[in-house]
Amino acid sequence: MLHNRASLLCDLGRFDEAMDDYNSIIKKQPSNVEAYYRRGLLFLEKNDRKDAETDFRTCESIDSGSLFTKLSKALIFKLDDNWKEAEKIYTDIINAETKPNSTYYLNRAECYVNADLFSRAAADLHAIENSEKENPYFYILRGRLRLDQFDKFAARADFEKAKKLGYDTELADKWIEKAK
Repeated sequence: MLHNRASLLCDLGRFDEAMDDYNSIIKKQPSNVEAYYRRGLLFLEKNDRKDAETDFRTCESIDSGSLFTKLSKALIFKLDDNWKEAEKIYTDIINAETKPNSTYYLNRAECYVNADLFSRAAADLHAIENSEKENPYFYILRGRLRLDQFDKFAARADFEKAKKLGYDTELADKWIEKAK
């Protein structure tokens, strides 16, 4: 029940209250890997990487094979711009799932784009296009891919769509400018 409430509080941007819920969960269930992972995400939201990494290491010590442990490792690799290692983790997650969540493909596509592996990124983005139509980051990644393919018109359209869907205006405008 607290997990659901904490998740809802995160969706509402009420991070301090969500943090309180995750602290309560961890106090009652000190081996709850998901709670440590999600609290780690909240620490990152507060720009507290040190405490986030502490929670992520706790995930590793509790259950090194947990999905949440893998996701925490991939996230740290991404924060360190180690796209190759992050991609390996997302690939392992995708291969282990019967029906992988589209966000795993989106994250792997991000790794591919940042590692200049554009054909692989294109394949992942194409695979999830129908399920990610309302995700502004999908359009940022696809726009970056199109920009690399010298299709500035299509890239600009994707960046505009991302902005319309709520992507950070300043960042979207920077990409739009690059696509002119």
